[in-house]
Amino acid sequence: MKKLLILLLPAILLITSCQFEKSYKYAFGQDQPVEIKAKSDSAAFATAYELFCNSLKSSGILQQTLQDYNAPAKRFFLYNAKGEDITFTANVPDREKVESVIEERVFSQVSSPIDKRNILENLAAFKILAKIDQPKIDSLMPYFTVHKDEFDPKRPVSYRPKAAPYHTNSNHIYCYFHVKKGIPGAIRFRAQYSDDTWLFFTTVQFSINGDAFELVPGYTERRLGSDGRIWEWFDMELKEKQKELIFALASSHTAKVKFAGRHYSAVHNIPQVQIDDIRRTLELYYAMGGSY
Repeated sequence: MKKLLILLLPAILLITSCQFEKSYKYAFGQDQPVEIKAKSDSAAFATAYELFCNSLKSSGILQQTLQDYNAPAKRFFLYNAKGEDITFTANVPDREKVESVIEERVFSQVSSPIDKRNILENLAAFKILAKIDQPKIDSLMPYFTVHKDEFDPKRPVSYRPKAAPYHTNSNHIYCYFHVKKGIPGAIRFRAQYSDDTWLFFTTVQFSINGDAFELVPGYTERRLGSDGRIWEWFDMELKEKQKELIFALASSHTAKVKFAGRHYSAVHNIPQVQIDDIRRTLELYYAMGGSY
């Protein structure tokens, strides 16, 4: 009897373990849903995410994204046994770490020398593609002008608020960014001063909802216009140390800017439309997969 139990034990354990497995469905694009058996939501998510990575790697979507940012955004769906979408609600401890490990494993699998050369490029494109929020992009695009170089398609594509001037002969502050091979570059910040008095400003100070901030640009440019007006401006890449300032400005209700020079300064109220444009630029940047 004891020997019989020992012989039957593996089968009993197998049957017991199967009874605890749950049924899930993975869906991607137009493909037929794939059934996944897993003991937990987190295990099912890991399996689904690996299927998703492999699908993108083999389908050519990554290369399309690298060549054209307007390539359709893709994501997968994970449904539980009740048919509920748990893609984003599944309890997955250390979700970002799980995703990162799977991404590295899938995209480090090399099948040819060409694949090996493209590993980093493919992985970068995937990380962007996986974060794209297409509905958000669609809702924000009416506020932006997209500029492509018709003579050099390899040059970055710029995204600027429609209200932002392309010339320097006006007072304005705004953010913008470029996209190259589907990957958003750094956010840039531009501030312009125009009047009939030279400031030679070296510091820009902000009063945002009553709080004070200061920005010291690395350089400023100056020009005397043909109409006798003064133009002074700077255009800089935003770094981590400017993050608090730019987020405060983007969410502000009232804000002023002071262009401070050695002997003279000028204070302007920042119009609400410029504040809104800064906020929308940040939102578009993140929706396109940007990281700041």
